Amino acid sequence: YQRRVHGASALLFGVFEGHGQVGLSKFQPVVIESPALANDTLLYFHKNCPKYAHEERSKEPRLWLDAMLPTLKERIAVVIGLASAEAIPDRLVKLLPALCAFDIAIYNDSTRFCAIIEADAILNDMLEYSEDLGSFWKKGYGSSTSRIFAVELLRDFVESARGILQGSSSLLGSFRVAHAETVLPLLCILDIGRDAEFLFSNTSGTWLTDRKWRTSYLSPFGANVAMVLHRCSSGEEWRVEFLLNERTVMTPLCPEGICGWSDFERRVAPLLVHRIEDICQLRKSAEVVDEL
Repeated sequence: YQRRVHGASALLFGVFEGHGQVGLSKFQPVVIESPALANDTLLYFHKNCPKYAHEERSKEPRLWLDAMLPTLKERIAVVIGLASAEAIPDRLVKLLPALCAFDIAIYNDSTRFCAIIEADAILNDMLEYSEDLGSFWKKGYGSSTSRIFAVELLRDFVESARGILQGSSSLLGSFRVAHAETVLPLLCILDIGRDAEFLFSNTSGTWLTDRKWRTSYLSPFGANVAMVLHRCSSGEEWRVEFLLNERTVMTPLCPEGICGWSDFERRVAPLLVHRIEDICQLRKSAEVVDEL
């Protein structure tokens, strides 16, 4: 929760710096609305979904890591100059990617944990695949719930855009701040980063390096997804554009990156029939509570 608020503050400071009267940076103060996490099904659906909480987790990430752990240890031992890989704790191997990420994010230091990974290209590919395999089955296409989780976030954009088109809204921008548990399901419902086949523990060959589901690209620190409504002077008046990390991205909803509103609205309609209450069985859970 605190990281989400801090992220929102940093975003707004960058947007409104130089537009107000506060401090040397001339910041314009703005209000940040943060609903209670227990009631937030727009951004924190993964925390408020009984079905997801009880969903059986795939064993694929564990199977892959168990099989590859000895090899990973051996390659790390070579890099850091250890005579025996047995001295390397299993926990260090599992945490190495996260240690590298936070070393850069907090200390801007890539000379310690990151240097170990970067010294061996095969080690880097193996650790990245391990991370991606875990996120694929927990936050991505491997979870039947995660694949449709973000429907209310998509509906929020569609309804906001309709208000602008109909002249009933003067909204200029709506900023939502959350974590990878929100970003990745949103990309799933937009059909971004989906490979032709699922990722498995026995995946080999080019799939280890040549795949679309790469969280280092899809959801790095500071990841952002933008759904932009354009008003155009020629052709169809209103058009939609999707951006991932500030780059236009193609999705079946907008195959060319930018598409007319009428085409987008037609393509998005089948997705919007879903409701978070039904996906997560929230009504059923509420009925059980009432009975108790």
